[in-house]
Formats: sequence, structure tokens, C-alpha cells
Amino acid sequence: MDFLQPTLIDGEGTVVFSRGGEEGRKRESIATFTFAPIPTSPSVILPEDDDRSSSKRAASTSSTSASGPSKQWDAAGLAKLVRAQSHVRRFLAQKLSKRLKVVRELEQTESRYISSMRLLVKLFIEPLEARVTEGRPIIEPQIVLDIFSCIRELLELHEAFLQRLVTRLGNLSAFRANTIADIFLLHTKFLLLYPFYVNNFTVASATLKKVKANNPEFAEFVRQRERRSEMKLQDVESLLLMPVQRIPQYTLLLQDLLKQCKPKTSLHADLSLALQHLRDCLSHINEQKRDAENAAQLEVRLKHFVYRSKKDALPQSRKRRLLGEGPVTFYQKSKGKKLWLFVLSDALVMAKPKKKPNKDTSPRGAASPSSPQAPAGDHKVEHIVYLKELNMLSIPSTAPVGDEGRFSVHGRGLKLEFGVKGGPRAAEAWVRTIQLSLLAYQHQAKRKFLKTTMRRSVKSGPAPGAVPSGSPRDAQGSNSAPLPAVPSSPSASGARASLSDLFSSRG
Repeated sequence: MDFLQPTLIDGEGTVVFSRGGEEGRKRESIATFTFAPIPTSPSVILPEDDDRSSSKRAASTSSTSASGPSKQWDAAGLAKLVRAQSHVRRFLAQKLSKRLKVVRELEQTESRYISSMRLLVKLFIEPLEARVTEGRPIIEPQIVLDIFSCIRELLELHEAFLQRLVTRLGNLSAFRANTIADIFLLHTKFLLLYPFYVNNFTVASATLKKVKANNPEFAEFVRQRERRSEMKLQDVESLLLMPVQRIPQYTLLLQDLLKQCKPKTSLHADLSLALQHLRDCLSHINEQKRDAENAAQLEVRLKHFVYRSKKDALPQSRKRRLLGEGPVTFYQKSKGKKLWLFVLSDALVMAKPKKKPNKDTSPRGAASPSSPQAPAGDHKVEHIVYLKELNMLSIPSTAPVGDEGRFSVHGRGLKLEFGVKGGPRAAEAWVRTIQLSLLAYQHQAKRKFLKTTMRRSVKSGPAPGAVPSGSPRDAQGSNSAPLPAVPSSPSASGARASLSDLFSSRG
């Protein structure tokens, strides 16, 4: 528990108010005041509250006469001391009151949030699951899971979180010492579920609308429950949206709480750590969301690829991502051909749009790999160059020709030369995008090679002096794409991936 303690410094009449002193916490100076001591007068001393004051006064007097002049105050100094202590206590009480106000707001919003999740479980999930158990399902169990995701698991974790929150508000001493930082740090498990829920929300919302449109029985089931008084005119979509908004709400509340704490204290440090956990969770959610958008965008692109034959088609890969795209001029034997270049995580694809793009839908300046989307319609694939065939160190940018930037890509027995509008800067942007893709590809290839080698060593035991054959590049088959599902870079428009994101993915 925090307490104030006046401490006399030397004999100068300086008093320092401090608090703390509990185990593991340093004392914190609150305020310093200077008064005029009267060392020769034993008549004015601090008042005592009980009948033992006279005996203590006598003991103090005898001690003073034995050890020298006492450090005592005149009446004016004593009054000033009492007023100062009152001001300090009022200041600390105001700080504590502001922290309590923020945490009580958190408690109220948490209680409402839990009530909403209980409605989803009680009115929707449990009745639908009961119908499945009875053998007369309204919708399939998998659809229930697709729509309501991990609501039940989130509810259990948040109920435990709220219980600790209520207990803490009922213990003022524990609240002074820790506020709620330790509770947030203890309940980080629910943060692990939010990226899954948030990234599934788009699928959940689309599935709900589709099933309501195609299944009259389910649509009526939802309507009946939305009319219940406990729903308070809310629909199921608004309840499903609440978990998506919850982590940002926590972040704002913790930021307000942090403003009421003195910097460079253990309490401030703990709250900062809890806030960082929330921000990391938000960052992870955003990265996964961008990655999901990237995968969906690429899936649409691939559906519109037209190949000369099936054997020329890109092999299936759920880990493939789109890193950049845009119009280029492909030079072959000094003749230029207008194509659309797709930089994938495992290949460069050059395609010719079958439908001529409108001026409104074509990329701005058509210069950058981070330009807007490709024109609508099918793309006839002219060439595919897999990254395993390229050499990372041989992607020089050549001299511009007029207002056209030039760059070339070198590999095993091949040289590809491209021109882009926008001059050298546009060419450099393309070079960086391809280098990013190539670096990440080779890094993942190396990791996969080392992982395979280690597994073989564990199974068979290393032969004395044996050296693994092959190379990271040879370890990659032409029909596989070793890149993981990567989050995209926030700095590029559309769906783009950053190098650090690619490298930090689990292999």
C-alpha cells in the first residue's frame, strides 16, 4: 500500500515526502519543503493522538538533552507542514481517482461486450448445435463454425478477465500497486484468438448472407431471435462485428490509463508492456488481413490466366503471393511487345491482356510495380520465368531510352529486357520488387534445404566427413513454391509483401 512519510534531511529544515517502500519497490519522492527549525526550543513538537504522547515527549526531551539540540518546528512551520502533506495527498488521490475512472469504464465496456457474446452463444450457437445433435440440423456444423468462429472460446477467456478486473477494483491496495497491467499480461491468451477471428470475419459475414439467402429455414431462425427483447434491436451481424472492434478499444483505454501514471516507474513500465502486447496483436491482425487480401487478389488473377497448354500452367500453390504487377514493354530481338508483368513469389509471369484496358482503369503512368490492378478480363500468358532460374546479383538497370526506363533480368542462359514508362526511377522500382521476391525465395529455399538435411541426419546419423550434396536451389522442385503465406507490406498499395515479413514467416 502507498503511504506518505515525511523525512528530515540533515539539520537544514528540509522535509521530503515520499511513498512506496514495499518489497521490490523503491521509494518515490513526491515533494520537498523547507522550514525554519528551532533547535533550542523543546516546547513545540509534532502532536500525538493518544495518551502516550506525554511519555514519548519526555523520552524525546531526555534524548535531546543527551544527544544535542532536537530538530523541531515552530507553530507556523508545523502548520505549513500539515498543509503540504494535505496538498500531496490530494494530488495523489486525484491521480488515483482518474485511474479508477478509466478502469471502471473498461469494466463497464467489458461487461457489455461479454453480454453480447453470451447472446451469440445462447440464442444462436447452442440452438443450432442442438438441432445438429437431434439429427435435424438447420445448417451444417461446418457452416456454424464458419459463421461464429471462436466466439465460445473468446467468451470463456473474457469472463475470466472480467472476474479478475472486478476483484482488482475491490482491492484498492492492489490497484494502487499494479492498476491492471498485470491482469492484461496474464490474460494474453485471448489475444492469440483475435487474429483468427478478425481474419475470418469477412468469410463469416459472406457465409451468413449467403446461407440466409439460400436457406429460408435459417433466415427465419435468425429473424425470430433478432426480435427477442434481450437483443435490444441489434442484429446478428452487429454482434459478430464487436470482437473485431475490441482490441482497438483496449488500446485506447490503456493509452488513457498510461497518461495518469508517472513515467519511469514500475507501474508505467508494466502498462507500457501491456499496451505493446495489444499493438503487436493489432499489427499481426493487419498483416494477416493484408496477406488474406493478397491471396484472394492473386486467386482472381490466376483464374483469368489463359495458357497455351495445361503443361504450361503454373503449378498449384497455396503459398504463392503477388508482390507486384504492371504494364511493361518486353524486348525480344530488338522488338518491343506490350505485356503485363506479374511478379509472384516464385515466378515472373508475362501476359497479354485480351481486353484492351480503359483509360480510367489503367495504372497511373503505368510505371510502377505497385500501380493499381491489371485491366479486367483474361490474360494470355506469353512467358513464365521461375525464380529458381534467376540470379539475384544480375538484375542491372540499363540506361533509359527517351522517357522510358530500362532494366534487365539475367539468369541461367537467359536475359530478359524490359522498358517501363517513368524513366530510371520506375525501372529501379521494378528492380527492387524483383530483388525482394528473389531474396525471399532463395532464403526460403536455403531454409528448406537445411531443414531437410537435418531431418536426414537425425534419422540416419551423419556419416564421418560427409558433405551434403546439391544446393539450396537444386533442392527446390519446379512444381513447388516454397514461400510461406506472407503478410504484405503496408507501404505499397493493393497487396504487396515486405522482405522482413517474408523472412520472419515460419518455414
